[in-house]
Amino acid sequence: HDRTWPDPLVYLGYPLATSRSQMDVFLAKLLQSLESDCQLHSSRSLSVRARATILNSLILSPIWHVIRIVGVPQ
Repeated sequence: HDRTWPDPLVYLGYPLATSRSQMDVFLAKLLQSLESDCQLHSSRSLSVRARATILNSLILSPIWHVIRIVGVPQ
C-alpha cells in the first residue's frame, strides 16, 4: 500500500491512511456501513430498551472504535 491506492490499509479496524483521500474513502465506507445498519434495524418493531441496546452495541461501537485513533472529521 502507498498513497496511490484508493483505499487505506486497515489494521484491527483502524485505517492506516497515507493521504487525505484514503481517509475520506475509509470514512465514506464507514458511513455507508452505518447507514445500512440503521436502515436494517429501523424496520424492526422493537421496544425502546431494545433499540437503545442495538444503537449502543451495533451502531455506535464502530464509531467510537475509529474515533479513538482517527479523531473527529470536520
